[in-house]
Amino acid sequence: MHVLDLASREDFPQILNGLIENSGATVGADHVHQPKGRGDQDKTNEMQLRQFLRLCHFKTLDQKKATNDLDTWWLKVRPHTAKTPQWDLLCECSMNDKDGIVLVEAKAHEGELDWGGKQLEPDASRGSCLNHKRIGKAIEEACRSLDAKKPGVNISRDSHYQLANRVAYAWKLANMGLHVVLLYLGLIGDTRMSFVGQPLEDHDHWVQVMGGYTIGVLPHSLPNTRFEFPGGGSMMMLIRSRKVLRLSPALHE
Repeated sequence: MHVLDLASREDFPQILNGLIENSGATVGADHVHQPKGRGDQDKTNEMQLRQFLRLCHFKTLDQKKATNDLDTWWLKVRPHTAKTPQWDLLCECSMNDKDGIVLVEAKAHEGELDWGGKQLEPDASRGSCLNHKRIGKAIEEACRSLDAKKPGVNISRDSHYQLANRVAYAWKLANMGLHVVLLYLGLIGDTRMSFVGQPLEDHDHWVQVMGGYTIGVLPHSLPNTRFEFPGGGSMMMLIRSRKVLRLSPALHE
């Protein structure tokens, strides 16, 4: 709800630019974002990158090839039902007139952060097992590359999987030549959903929560650090916050 409220505003580009300030990236009024807002027909579904890339207007990236490259990197077997990670908010951006993308993971409560690894069902199909293994290798590849640049990166399929796949995808897109901003957005002040976990009280609380969440997985200095790659792309992780525009509906509403 909070992301849809944000995306619905006429000044959405200005808001997002404020949230990614000092990243070097900018969002313009003509940049595509998903979801588009409360009236979006797809609002019930968070979007996969393979879907979003088809909507983009990149000048240098071949979206069809990029989508195939992403799927091949992440999945060994690609049945029609296979899903890749879904995102709260995706938006085109630019940096020095070059193509970029903002990947947003939004949380309003401590309990929304997932500490677990990726699970594989005991009766999983052969295809699922192969994909499970491929995903592990994809995250390991990203981990080795980032750890070489900033020692202490320890992302894994088997712990903090949601965080690991976010960082790994940001790394992969940057290696494909995009300027990537991975924004962990704390949504402050939604006290109506406290059963989910402790509501985020303010920016300092959100930074503290993320600091505890990333211990042993990402070095404390990784956020706000830009990583550049040979293909001309880059990535930066940001931890930012914004007060919610309204409270979640009460359970009886």
